[in-house]
Amino acid sequence: FRSRDVGDRSSIGLLGVNKQKVGSYNRAGGIDFNTSLPMDMKLMGQYARSWAPGKSDGAFLVKLNGQRKSLGFEVGVGSTGPDFEAQSGYIPRTNRRGVGGGFGYEYTRENSIFREFRVRAGGERLENYDGLKTNGKGGIDLMMRISEFFVAVGPGWYQHMDEGDEGD
Repeated sequence: FRSRDVGDRSSIGLLGVNKQKVGSYNRAGGIDFNTSLPMDMKLMGQYARSWAPGKSDGAFLVKLNGQRKSLGFEVGVGSTGPDFEAQSGYIPRTNRRGVGGGFGYEYTRENSIFREFRVRAGGERLENYDGLKTNGKGGIDLMMRISEFFVAVGPGWYQHMDEGDEGD
């Protein structure tokens, strides 16, 4: 693994692993970056590729987020190909691609009895490479802090489609 700072507000990293067996192998390599942008935004990304006998595939993730005073957001897109296999690491699901995002508001006042209020909303939709929905989620998180006491609620939903289910 190798990581380097690029200027004051960015970094780039490389990673490579090799798992060798008699008559077989599994190799994976990747690159990642993280950079600060104007207006308090950050862009990060990762790309990885795996190689094994008879198959090779890639995976990537790109996210953009920002925080400006009390408002924040995050959007992202990612994909893990159907033949991506990194035996030296943990990729829980393959054959997925999708988008997600969210936004929020935060109010804080440390010198008050009513110290913090947060509301965040977000969602995600994933599908397989055949175009069928595999996962969906969404929700709203509310949190308040009065003195040293926290109250949090988070109505939301999560849907996972099993093999053979029809996506919408």
